[in-house]
Amino acid sequence: MGNFYVRNAIKWFGAASIFLEDTPNFYIDPYKIAYPSIGDAILITHDHPMHCDPDEIKWLRKGSTIIVCPERCAPKFVGDIRIAKPGDELIIKGALVKVMPAYMPSGCHAKESGGVGYIVTMTDGLRVYHTGDTGLIPEMKEGLADLVLIPIDGEGNMDAAQAAEVINVLKPKVAVPVHYKPDRAGKLAAERFKSLCNTEVELLKVIK
Repeated sequence: MGNFYVRNAIKWFGAASIFLEDTPNFYIDPYKIAYPSIGDAILITHDHPMHCDPDEIKWLRKGSTIIVCPERCAPKFVGDIRIAKPGDELIIKGALVKVMPAYMPSGCHAKESGGVGYIVTMTDGLRVYHTGDTGLIPEMKEGLADLVLIPIDGEGNMDAAQAAEVINVLKPKVAVPVHYKPDRAGKLAAERFKSLCNTEVELLKVIK
């Protein structure tokens, strides 16, 4: 998997906001996207405002756009809504989306809150795992995904060292840190994450 592929198929808009450019295409936790494309599907990991914002998402939708989200988020939307529960495997416009649990063993993301992550299998077979806001949990196993998008900011999430520990358990081909500010402190955290991972790490630039 080359860096060119990662940089062109995956766009990062800051926070945990990701666009997977494929057929179908997927937004995950879209937030403050200045020049949006319409999404075939929008995946939401949990109900915190930076991850589940109906005012942000309405600009990314058309009539056939599917929203996949935990039950707590569903009342905020109308249209084609699919409830996501850990363990589900959904076919979304022909693409396989596996729903993973996402929670912190201690902290503000309790297991009972119903937060999730998603493993999206792209058309070439690449499995992309957006972990959502989570810690290292027993459900994480080696070989789950080829590429992992993981938070590193340490503000209600894992810090760089904790996120690297997750990557070293999952052993993907490539890891991409997200959910950190692209300022000096954030870039230092990303470099620390990279230095601690026993796998290739790609640092994406925020698209504004």
